[in-house]
Amino acid sequence: MIIFDCDKSILITLKHDDKLQDGSECAFQCALLYTTVYGQRRIRVTNLSLPCSNMLSNLFRSADLDTQFACFLKQGI
Repeated sequence: MIIFDCDKSILITLKHDDKLQDGSECAFQCALLYTTVYGQRRIRVTNLSLPCSNMLSNLFRSADLDTQFACFLKQGI
């Protein structure tokens, strides 16, 4: 059983082969289906729209580095 609470993070790796224009918007949508402790089925949807950028520093400015570091460690093991 996997338990998600406010202290958990999930890292998802996406790969896009085409070139994105600098300044355009990228939209992401993620849905999590879960069951409450009372047996109710619920869905939580998160939407995120980010500007595309050619500068790598802009990417890491909004990233959760703790989650990335933990994922890279697990991949290395």
